[in-house]
Amino acid sequence: MASRKKADEEKLRRRRLARFRFKQLIHVVICNRYWIAEIEDQEIGNSVHRNVAVIERRLTHKGTLTIIEKKILNSPPGERTEDARRILRLVFRKIECMQEFTEGQLDDLAGCATFQYCEPGRVVLREGHQPHAVYFISNGEVVVSRLQWDNIYKINTDVPCGTRVRGQMFGEIALLHDCPRTATCTTATDCELLCVARTDFDRILRRTLLDRWAQIQRALERFDYFKHWSSDQ
Repeated sequence: MASRKKADEEKLRRRRLARFRFKQLIHVVICNRYWIAEIEDQEIGNSVHRNVAVIERRLTHKGTLTIIEKKILNSPPGERTEDARRILRLVFRKIECMQEFTEGQLDDLAGCATFQYCEPGRVVLREGHQPHAVYFISNGEVVVSRLQWDNIYKINTDVPCGTRVRGQMFGEIALLHDCPRTATCTTATDCELLCVARTDFDRILRRTLLDRWAQIQRALERFDYFKHWSSDQ
């Protein structure tokens, strides 16, 4: 009886594991359906091996990143080879806001950055929340908004105050100044993002971006309009 019970428990465990893996697979497909759709439908058939070969062969793409590069970015950082990192360094150099980074910084980013797709209307950052990452836009457009008090309806409303487009970054201000998010960032279109976690941001980019921020502050101080503003402002 004990052995039969143990066998039944093992069968139930395997069934649950299979269900979990299937749900996990569906989740991956849903999250990546946008860039998977780059493959022409007529090239996809019933042969799994042929389909994989088609995916590997296709180099045409939407935005800055190819399917191959997205595949690398979706892989665990510890498994990325030197050739894979070299491929990412080359594509990072094409992103406008990364063009001033050193080769060493680009190599470090190639070892830790991840790919994230967001559909239109997705809130990536929420004003007032704690920061955990910085984002670089590979493709798409992000709307930046801030809460403002509405005296008529007596509520806070999100008011658009800018946009971020392909080649720009967002989310760095809260990380640089160690404060809650200063604005809400929402995708206006299908967006492909590069995500760098806070620990990696501090290690690789913090000093460079703080120096750049200080240069901007010194430039603003030359204008009489800003001479009565505080450093925080």
